[in-house]
Amino acid sequence: MKVKTFKNLVGNKFFTATFVKKDGSLRTMNARLGVKKHLNPLSKGRSEAHKQSLIDKGLVGVYEMGNHYRTLNLNTLVSLRVDGTTLRVED
Repeated sequence: MKVKTFKNLVGNKFFTATFVKKDGSLRTMNARLGVKKHLNPLSKGRSEAHKQSLIDKGLVGVYEMGNHYRTLNLNTLVSLRVDGTTLRVED
């Protein structure tokens, strides 16, 4: 799934993503896009080249409930639930 498609599907809503971690296990995360509160001041000044390199790799920054900012790898996404609709992601 492309980052732009993901952002269009999710918008500014809460979502549940299930993905494969680096160790091969499944993980489910409740998160949201666009949260800026409690951001590290250093991360606000990221260059456009850095942001574009993350997008090119299929990575998107999300806020996981409980004051945790994470990077979600869309290449390992298994399913996405938004507004009560579950989408299964296939290769």
